[in-house]
Amino acid sequence: MPDMLSTRIKICGLQSVEALNYLMRLPVSYVGLVFAASKRRIRIDQAAELTAYLRRTPFPDPPKSVGVFVNPIREELTDAVHKAGFDFVQLHGDESPEFCCWVKENLNVGIFKAFCITPDIKKDHTESNSVVDNKWGPYSEAGVDAFLLDTLDPDQQGGTGKTFCWGKLPVYLEWSRRHHVPLFVAGGLNDNNVSELISDYHPYGVDVSSGVETDGWKDPDKIKRFVERVAACG
Repeated sequence: MPDMLSTRIKICGLQSVEALNYLMRLPVSYVGLVFAASKRRIRIDQAAELTAYLRRTPFPDPPKSVGVFVNPIREELTDAVHKAGFDFVQLHGDESPEFCCWVKENLNVGIFKAFCITPDIKKDHTESNSVVDNKWGPYSEAGVDAFLLDTLDPDQQGGTGKTFCWGKLPVYLEWSRRHHVPLFVAGGLNDNNVSELISDYHPYGVDVSSGVETDGWKDPDKIKRFVERVAACG
């Protein structure tokens, strides 16, 4: 992971070389390619085309590729990683620390581990330090490179366009800083609210998908505005 100088940006749900080419001109650190059930899901051959473009682009310091999966079986994940050549995988389901350890030992990729938070309007039931430590500690020991917090939706894993109560963030942010494991925040982010999130909570990174789309497709103008808002916060 890069050093902690500014808020990192991860844009998820890329589906085309055209959208990826536009990002080359912006300070975007990671791009997510979705293999989970989603309207943004792509095939392995499409992912391989996008990662090949990232490897051969003449632009300096291109984004790292992140394959997004929900509860994949080992054979599925192995096949996708070998064919697409991801830099990272994002495990967005109920994957265990043992599974993460297996990924680190066998697939030579970094790992984002996602956890989902209910979209409550209040910060009641905020988890304690000990609960977070018991939940995240084993994943950190398994070699997870970054954690990601997203909004829980029983019908959809990620890309929901819904926020969760940011008042629940401090305990997770404190844990990530204490253990030197980056934390990304996702869930309903867009150019209208990302400045508030960064100014109030200072996460290591932000993750956006539907917030930079129009009619289900990545919108260059929305991407540009989102990136500008993040950059303005430092």
